[in-house]
Amino acid sequence: TGRQLVVGDEHGVGEDEWLRPRWASGTLYAAVTEAMHEAPHLPTENVSDRYGLTLSVEEEASHEVEPDDSTADARPLAPGAEVIGWLERGDDVDYYRIARGGRYDLTIEAAAGLPLEWRVDDGPPQVARTRTLQLPDGAILRVWRSTAASAGHPQPIGAAEYRLRLRP
Repeated sequence: TGRQLVVGDEHGVGEDEWLRPRWASGTLYAAVTEAMHEAPHLPTENVSDRYGLTLSVEEEASHEVEPDDSTADARPLAPGAEVIGWLERGDDVDYYRIARGGRYDLTIEAAAGLPLEWRVDDGPPQVARTRTLQLPDGAILRVWRSTAASAGHPQPIGAAEYRLRLRP
């Protein structure tokens, strides 16, 4: 009923915009409008320029979907699962709920230089990209960008992609 799910305007004039997957149900509508910046709110691009718009709806995806920024919105993570996720903002935290407890190898891959941290439940933050863990049913896994100076890299700007695997 007119609820806005997502907005994209992170890139410069003439650059591509990408909107990441979102949970939604019912009839969906897409609207493309001109973003007005700074007074006197002149258009930032020529409105007669061509552009392409591609929309897709997936019943089940291997992609992380928003909202997943709280324990209540944590997405199920099943044994054997592989998920592609995005940290869209510097303060974005993605939450996953372990669907079935057991002993697993957790692997998180990301671009070189992307400082990531993660934790299970209230455990200490981790930076290791591979770890063998004993996880209980319903455990909460959080993934976020590290702000630790020891990472040796500046805080990335824009969306950052990572791949998460949970193998028995």
